[in-house]
Amino acid sequence: MESKLWKVVEEINKKLDSKGIRIIQERQQQGRTIYGLKSQAVIDAVNETLGENWGYSILETRVKELQSEKMSFYAYVRVNVFIDINGGRIERESYGGSRNSNIGDAIKGATTDAITKALSMFSIGRKAYEGELQEYMDCYRKIKGALQKKDKKTLELYKQYKDRNKLGKLKDWSLSNIKEFCNLLEL
Repeated sequence: MESKLWKVVEEINKKLDSKGIRIIQERQQQGRTIYGLKSQAVIDAVNETLGENWGYSILETRVKELQSEKMSFYAYVRVNVFIDINGGRIERESYGGSRNSNIGDAIKGATTDAITKALSMFSIGRKAYEGELQEYMDCYRKIKGALQKKDKKTLELYKQYKDRNKLGKLKDWSLSNIKEFCNLLEL
C-alpha cells in the first residue's frame, strides 16, 4: 500500500508542478515574504488524481472573537484527512487557523489550512515545505527581466527552448521548465 501511495503522491506533485507559478502565493509575514501553494490548487490536484478516494472530517472547531477592527474572528480547526488506496485507508490529522472579519470565512480558511497541512504529511505539495517556491519565483522574475531587456541571445534561447518543449507563454510553464531555463541562462 505504501508504494502505491508514493506513486499517487508523485502524480499529484507532478500536477502541481505543471500548473506553474500561478499556484504560488506570496504573503508578507513579520517583515518577510512567505511562499506557499494556493490551497485550492492543492485540493484540485488531489481531486483530479484521487476522485472519491480521499476526504476529510472536521474533528474540532473553535472560534474566538477578537478585539480588532479588521480581523474580528479567529477560527481554529482540527481535521482528519484520509486517502483510500488498494482497499486500505491512510490517515493524517492536522490543525489550521485563520483570522477574518467574517466568521464563516475564518472557519473556511482554518479548514483549508488544516487540510493542506494534513496533505503535506503525505508529502503532497512538498516543494512548498522544502522551501523551493521562492527559487521558482526568483527564476521566473529573472527570466522575465532578461526577456524585457530584449537581448538577442536570450530571446533566441527562449524561442529555441519554447519550441523544443512545445511551451506557450512563460507564465504557463511548469515549475520544472522555469527552473531548467533559468539554469540554461545561468541567471
